[in-house]
Amino acid sequence: MKRSIKQNAWQVFIAFAAIAGLLLLFVKAQAVDPDIHNQVVSDIAELQKRDTELGEAVLQLHYRLANNYDAVTALMQRADVLANRLEAHQNNGWLPDSPEARRELAGLRVQIEQRSNQLDEFKSNNAVMKNSLIYLPSMVGKVLALLPYETEVTLEKFEFLLRDALLVSVKGDEASIAQLAVDINRAEQAIPGLPAKAQGVAVYVVRHAQTLLSVARIMPGLLADLSAYKGEHLAAGLDRLYQVHYEQQQRTANIYRLFLLFAALLMLAYSIFVYFRLKVKGQQLERALAEVSNQQHALNEHAIVSITDVKGDITYVNDKFIEISGYSADELIGKNHRMVNSGQHDQEFFRELWQTVANGRVWHGQVKNRAKNGSCYWVEATVVPFMDQDGKPYQYVSMRTDITAQKAMELQVQSERRLLKSVMDTLGEGVYMLDQDGNCTYMNTEAEDIVGWTIEEVVGRNLHDLLHVHRPDGTRVTADECPIRQSTMNKKVYHSEAEYFQHKNGTLFPIAIVASPMIDGDLITGSVAAFQDISERKFTERELLRAKESAEAASRAKGDFLATMSHEIRTPMNGIIGMTELALDTEMSAEQREYLNMVKSSADALLTIINDILDFSKIESGKMELESVEFDVRNLFASAEKTLAIRAAQKGLELVYDVDGAIPDLLVGDPGRLRQVLTNLLGNAIKFSEHGAITLRMKLLMQTSDGLCVRIEVADQGIGIPVDKLAHIFEAFTQADTSTTRKYGGTGLGLAISSKLVAAMGGDLSVESQVGIGSVFGFTTTLPVALNQPSEISCESLVNLSALIVDDNATNCKLLSQQIKKWGMRPTVAGSASEGMAMLREAQQEQAPFDLLLLDAVLSDADGFDFAAQLQSMPQKPRALVMMLSSASLRADAERCRQAGISNYLSKPIDRWELIKTIKAALGLQVDDVFVQTAPLASAHSLNILLAEDNRVNQKLAITLLGKWGHRVVLANNGIEAVEHAGRVDFDVILMDLQMPEMSGMEATRLIREQDQLRGRHSRIVAMTANAMSEDRQRCLDAGMDDYIAKPLNTEKLRALLDGMESADVAEKVTVYDYRAALNTADAWVVETIGQAFLDECDPQMAAIDSAIKSGDKVLLMRGAHTLRGLVGNFNARKIEEISAKIEQLANSDDLLSASGYFEQLQVEMELFKSALIAYLEK
Repeated sequence: MKRSIKQNAWQVFIAFAAIAGLLLLFVKAQAVDPDIHNQVVSDIAELQKRDTELGEAVLQLHYRLANNYDAVTALMQRADVLANRLEAHQNNGWLPDSPEARRELAGLRVQIEQRSNQLDEFKSNNAVMKNSLIYLPSMVGKVLALLPYETEVTLEKFEFLLRDALLVSVKGDEASIAQLAVDINRAEQAIPGLPAKAQGVAVYVVRHAQTLLSVARIMPGLLADLSAYKGEHLAAGLDRLYQVHYEQQQRTANIYRLFLLFAALLMLAYSIFVYFRLKVKGQQLERALAEVSNQQHALNEHAIVSITDVKGDITYVNDKFIEISGYSADELIGKNHRMVNSGQHDQEFFRELWQTVANGRVWHGQVKNRAKNGSCYWVEATVVPFMDQDGKPYQYVSMRTDITAQKAMELQVQSERRLLKSVMDTLGEGVYMLDQDGNCTYMNTEAEDIVGWTIEEVVGRNLHDLLHVHRPDGTRVTADECPIRQSTMNKKVYHSEAEYFQHKNGTLFPIAIVASPMIDGDLITGSVAAFQDISERKFTERELLRAKESAEAASRAKGDFLATMSHEIRTPMNGIIGMTELALDTEMSAEQREYLNMVKSSADALLTIINDILDFSKIESGKMELESVEFDVRNLFASAEKTLAIRAAQKGLELVYDVDGAIPDLLVGDPGRLRQVLTNLLGNAIKFSEHGAITLRMKLLMQTSDGLCVRIEVADQGIGIPVDKLAHIFEAFTQADTSTTRKYGGTGLGLAISSKLVAAMGGDLSVESQVGIGSVFGFTTTLPVALNQPSEISCESLVNLSALIVDDNATNCKLLSQQIKKWGMRPTVAGSASEGMAMLREAQQEQAPFDLLLLDAVLSDADGFDFAAQLQSMPQKPRALVMMLSSASLRADAERCRQAGISNYLSKPIDRWELIKTIKAALGLQVDDVFVQTAPLASAHSLNILLAEDNRVNQKLAITLLGKWGHRVVLANNGIEAVEHAGRVDFDVILMDLQMPEMSGMEATRLIREQDQLRGRHSRIVAMTANAMSEDRQRCLDAGMDDYIAKPLNTEKLRALLDGMESADVAEKVTVYDYRAALNTADAWVVETIGQAFLDECDPQMAAIDSAIKSGDKVLLMRGAHTLRGLVGNFNARKIEEISAKIEQLANSDDLLSASGYFEQLQVEMELFKSALIAYLEK
């Protein structure tokens, strides 16, 4: 700063010197000012002129031509003034300051003074002379008056005296003066002779004359001196000297003008240089000022700025200071900074601050201030002293940043650090932190206890070299090989339970460690690790592993045992149940039939127990997996209840299901497991109920993004469950009490299995029950809605048809009435046979007969068959078509139905689709269903079946059943025979037992598939096994089998399976699928919109499938079949969908030869469908 001051002083000095030089050159370059020159010349000329005028004025006075001295005095004064001015001119440098010039001026001054003195003397003498001349005539007159006439001579003397005196005053020459002297002498001589009175006067006359004479004698000299004045000559000398001086000044001025011109040119060049430099600097300065302005704006926006004098009094504050302090500028300016002191800091703090800035150093620190409202705020402050030339501060600039939030955060961080330390010390895990070089920066108390080192011993040291030195096998681990360091340096979190640390005492112990890198931006600043000594856990894990292996071995043994026992039990049970069913179909006595029914009931109960045990085993082993497929919830409910309809009917119970109308038909879930839960709950309700109805219902609770949240309940009117037993009924092998087990039987597994299945579905099975009133079992679950819902069957033909419902169950009546009302029918309900008969007769009388009669088979006051027979015996038979509703199958009572005039029958619970189709069929209306629905007592067609079975009882049972159904059966006693038969004959289906001697069913299937590939066909193989595990089914399908049925054989399932297959002999003759009906049930807008596009795309798509089969490209074949299946799904062409799905499945299993056979069927079906679609579009 001092250097800057000195530099500035030199710059100022040089500038002033330059200016002074220029001024000097300018002054020197100036010629004599013309006005001054003229003034000097004029003064000298005037001096000469005044000198001449003065001489003339003196002569005029002498000769009495002037009356006074004013002119002479004025001329003398003017001459003096001019002399003074010439002296001033010389002092000012206008006259030459040479010795000669000084002498001239001095002589001029002397001459003027002498002349002034001479003039004064002249004036004095002239006054005396004038005075004498004034008194002399009067005095002479007095003398003459006093003289008598007789003294004429004396008189003349005085007259001559007066005359000559006057002449002397006029002429003043020597002659007149001499004559006057003579006259004075004569007069003086004549005085004594005068009278006494005249003598006194004469004496005065003589004296005056003498005075006049003396003056007259002086005056010529004075006049001569005045006339001899040299002032004019002196002025001429001055004029000459001035002219020389003037010419010299002119020459000097010209020289300085040249210097000034040169200097001016230099200054001009310098000015131009400075101008351009200043212009550049100005631009730079403008940019700098703009930048400074921006910086100042940014500073003012961010920083809290104030300026104080050395006493601490505020002289400036910015808006930020005003904003944060709460004071106005007027309240702050002039006040001391202590007004914002919070009292947080002691005197030593401020003493150090002021001492720092007073010594000219910048002070940095954090200060807590207090705002006007009393609140406090923290600032990060920088105080900069500004020093004067003496090096003493004259003001302080303080710049601050608000760090209140930061301080609060620091306090929070400190608190959290204390908390974190407390947490770390109580975690039960060792924690350490390393810097980027692997040196320890922190270790908690638990870590100290684990490794034996204290934090003071390890901080700053490489922790790897202390702890992680050896592997479990004793080999050394270098820092570069350390997996913990390698992971963290690669910005990865390291988890391991395979590392070992070394205790301070040298022992190795296993650890579980999690190490994470600490990253700041892209830079790794270190790592933090948490670890535990897992020596005890490792020991426990080894023990657990041994226990687990033992348990798994036991579980496998149990699973194998269960599978073996299941197979061994199911195989004879298959014979028992099957043979019993065959026997029951023959003629026998009532007692024999009762015995066989007891045998079948016991076998069914035993089978249920076996199935429950297997399911429970699968659930407990965690092998139970839920499917996620589309299913019709109403069909599922109806099917679940129909399965148990006979049991319910035997006890006189009604089975009813009610699905909320807001719930769509198709949902997504595991229908098999849901059906199992419902069957268990319904079975329990039937078991523990003796009267009333059992209702299965589904309510919609809410719709979520995941699907529909529904509540499913089974309500009965059974014995109920005591409150103290409700908590235990879901436990395995548990019932309400032992008396219940003795009375009703059962394993107690049903509810336990159902509870676990419901839990797997995301629900919780619960129960509400009252003893003697009944129970409600229910659960809540979420089921997604299927994307494609089935189209509604047309109901226009049913509108305004009247129907009478005769049923003593109010719930059934309500559901039936609501359903047919939706279809536009007009329902009427009768709660008994007598009420129904009365309504029929009344309708007949009113000429408004019913179109349809829905009649329950069992009424409280009559039998349904008797009611129908009574209608037939009426004089006027009602025209209403009668449909029988029964809780049990009426297949065996078909003849009785025909005799009673019953057109159709339906088994309860009634499915709405089945109901509408049956109603339409009964009324002779077109049934808008794509499949032909029949319920024949025998199969629709005969199949060629290969039965591969080694058990003679099962052989007998199967052959008998299949023959009874009209099928042709070839027997193979083992797998080898099955392969041989399949190689010679194309069977419609092969029923394959899995466990056979010499060759298993799996191996036989594999060989048959190889034969199929060579022969270019696909044999339909159905597994028939006593292994009932779900994995057994999947294993069969994976082996290439087409379907699976478990033993003991369920005759209904087996028959349904075979009824869905065609005989090769009649396949081309029977048209099962009606594509026209299918198109009528599809969405008309969709068919019309994409129908033509499908026709255009169909042939290329079929060609692509054919090409994929021929080229052996299974991926392309799967894609083509999948695409075709999706396309025909828009038209409800189910048959083509099934064939396409089968081709896709065969392609996935690499069975392209079998796929080729199905492709031939696909071509036939596609031509049929195209014809139907073209006709539809033309229509």
